[in-house]
Amino acid sequence: MINLYQTVHNRISVFKLIGLFFYLLVSGLSLQAQTNGIISLESVDSSNTQSVNSSISIIGNSSICLGTKTSLRLRGTCSGKVIWKTTQNNIIGTGSMVNVSPKVTTSYFATCKAIDVESKTSNILTVNVNTPKFNGLPNTPANYEIVSKDPFYLGVKSSNTTPLRWKHENSIGNETLIKPTADSQTYYVRYEESESGCVSAWKPVTVRLVAENKINNIPEVKKGAKIAANTPASSCASMASSSDAQLCSNTTFPALVNNTTDGGTGATTWGCLRTRPNQSWFYFIPLTSGSVSFAIGNTAGVDIDGAVWGPVNSVADACVATQSSPLSCDYSTSANVPLTIASVTAGKVYVIVITNYSNRATTVNFPSNSGTASIGCCTLTGLTASATAITCNGGTSTATVSYTGTPTGTATYSKDGVNYQASNVFSGLSAGTYTFYVKDNFCTKFNSITISQPTSISFGSPTVTNVTCTGNSNGKIVVSASGGTGSISYSISPSIGSQSPSGTFNNLTAGSYTITATDANGCTATTTANVSTTNITPNAPTAISASPATICSGQSSTLSANCATGTTTWYSDVNLTTTITNTVSPSASTTYYVACVSGGVCKSPSGNITVTVNQTPTAPTSVSASPATICSGQSSTLSATCATGTTTWYSDAALTSVIASPSPATPSSTTTYYVACVSGAGCKSTSGSVTVTVNPTPNAPTA
Repeated sequence: MINLYQTVHNRISVFKLIGLFFYLLVSGLSLQAQTNGIISLESVDSSNTQSVNSSISIIGNSSICLGTKTSLRLRGTCSGKVIWKTTQNNIIGTGSMVNVSPKVTTSYFATCKAIDVESKTSNILTVNVNTPKFNGLPNTPANYEIVSKDPFYLGVKSSNTTPLRWKHENSIGNETLIKPTADSQTYYVRYEESESGCVSAWKPVTVRLVAENKINNIPEVKKGAKIAANTPASSCASMASSSDAQLCSNTTFPALVNNTTDGGTGATTWGCLRTRPNQSWFYFIPLTSGSVSFAIGNTAGVDIDGAVWGPVNSVADACVATQSSPLSCDYSTSANVPLTIASVTAGKVYVIVITNYSNRATTVNFPSNSGTASIGCCTLTGLTASATAITCNGGTSTATVSYTGTPTGTATYSKDGVNYQASNVFSGLSAGTYTFYVKDNFCTKFNSITISQPTSISFGSPTVTNVTCTGNSNGKIVVSASGGTGSISYSISPSIGSQSPSGTFNNLTAGSYTITATDANGCTATTTANVSTTNITPNAPTAISASPATICSGQSSTLSANCATGTTTWYSDVNLTTTITNTVSPSASTTYYVACVSGGVCKSPSGNITVTVNQTPTAPTSVSASPATICSGQSSTLSATCATGTTTWYSDAALTSVIASPSPATPSSTTTYYVACVSGAGCKSTSGSVTVTVNPTPNAPTA
C-alpha cells in the first residue's frame, strides 16, 4: 500500500517564491532537451560574443545541467566552412550550428576555413556543467485513495531541500492544496533547482475519492477525521484580513521559530504570558453555546504556551478582545497547553494565541473540543470577488462576490463587515481597496480586492497667441493633456478657425474658448483659454484733403488728414501696402489713400483723396522781335510759336504781368519781354524771352 501522509504544512516562504520568480524572469529561462529525467533551464549568454576575427563570433548557453545538451550558433558571415573545436583543439562538428552535451565544463570556439586556410578563431564560449542535488523524480506516491471531501495538502517526503513545482495553483513548495472529486484527478510535480538551473521531469500524481469508509496512506491522522487547511495569522490585527485563521477541531500547524514579532497591541492584556516568542494567532466561533476545553500538544514535546480571549462580535474586533484578561492562560513548562472556557456563546468570536517558548521546530496539534460547545469548520470556501473596470477617473465599478461550498443557512454579503445584504452584487464603488464579507449562520469569510481607475486627464497651461488687431482672426491656442487611457484628441468651442485634433487651433478671433480632451475610453476633461487683442484698431481718418487739389504737371500738392488715435499714414495703393510722404508730385491725376495706424500694424478703414493734374504746354519756339533794335519812338513786332496753348507775353520773368497788347511794342528803353504757352486750365509752359534794344533818337537840328 502506498503511504499517503496528509498534513497541514507551513506555507512556502514568500521570499523563496519571489526569488525564484525573479530568477526565472531576468534570466530569460527556456526549457531545453530532456535527458534521463533531468531538464536544463538555460539562458543564452551573449555577453562574451566579441570576436577576435571581426567577421564571426559564436553564441550559446553558458550554463547547462549535466546530461542535457545545448546549441552553439555562429554569428557573422563565413564564406567557407565553419569548423567547431574545443580549446583542446578537438574538432566537434561543422556548420553554422552544433549541439554539444559536455560532461564537464568545456570551452569552445569556431574557425572559418576557405581553400585550406583557416581564419583567426572566434571568441571562446565556456559552457559550465552543473550537477543537480536531486536524483530522479520526486518520491511522492503516484496514487491516492481518500474518502474525505475536505481539501487537504498533498506533501512529499524528501531528504533534500530542492523546491517543487506543482501543476496545480502554480505553487512552489513541497505541498499543494488538493480538492478531491469522485473522478480521478491527475496532478504533476517535479523538482526545480534554481541554483543549477536543473529540473526533473514531471511526475503524475492521481487522487481519487472512494466510497469506502477509510483513508489510505494517511499516517498520524484518525480515520475519518476532518483535516482543516487553517493557517495562523501573525497578529490579532492581521486576522481581520485572513479568514484562513479560523480554527477548527483536529487542526495542525507548524510552530514558528526565531520570530520576535509581537502580534498584540499596546493595550493587550497578556495574563500569564510573561514572554511571548513565535506567536501564532487563531480565532474560533462556537456553533452552540457551552463549555470549551482544548488540550493542545506538539509533536516534538517541547515547551509551548497559550491564551484565549473573548467574546467579541466580529473578527475585526480581535485586538479589542485582547484588551481584557484572558479567559484561560497557560505558561507552564509543559509540552501541553490546556485552555478551558466554562461557557462560550454561540456565534461570538474567541481569539487564541499559541507561542513557541522552546524556539524549536515542532508541529502544534489542536485536538477536538472536549467541552459541550460545538465547534466546526466554516463550509464557506473559495471566496472570491471581482469588479468591473472603471473606464474614467472618478467613475464607479460593480463588484460581484462569489464562494464555493455549502453555507450553513442563508449566506449574506457585506462590504464593510457590518451591513449585510442578500445580493452578492455591490454597485457604485469608487476606486480603492475593499474587503467583502460572506457570512452564514455559523461563520464569516472575507476577501479583499483593489479597484483601480485610470489617472485623470489633466491639461498643462495652454499657449495663447493673441489677435494682433481688433477684428482680426489670427489668434492661436495650443494645448496638451496627459493621463486617461490611450491617445487623446482635442476639440474647441466655439468651433471657429482651423480645428485640429492634435491640440493646435489657428485663425481664431478674440474671445473665450473651451477646449475638450477625449481619451480612448471617451473620458473627457475641459480647460478654457482667452484670446485677447494686442492693439486697438483706430477709427477711420477725417478731414482728408489735398492742397492744391488740382495742379499742373511738374507741380506738387500737400496731402492732409486727421486721426483721433494712431498715426496718420499715406499709401499709394488701396491695399495700404506702400507708404508715401504727404507731399506728392504726380505726373497724372492720382488717388492717394490714408489710414490711422496703431502699433505699426493695426490699420483703420482707409480714406482717399484725388489730386487732379493738368498738363503743362511745351515751351514756345521761334521767339523773336522785329526789328530787335529800334530808335526811341519806333516800335517792334514780338512773335513766338506755341504747339499747344495760347502764346502769352509777360513783362516779368515771374510771368505775373500779362502784356495785353504785346505787338507792336514801343519801349522807351531797351526792354526784355517774356513769353509762355498757357493752357486753357492756366498751366504755363517754361518761358522764353526776347530783348528789344532802343537807341535814343537825336533831337532835331537847330539854328
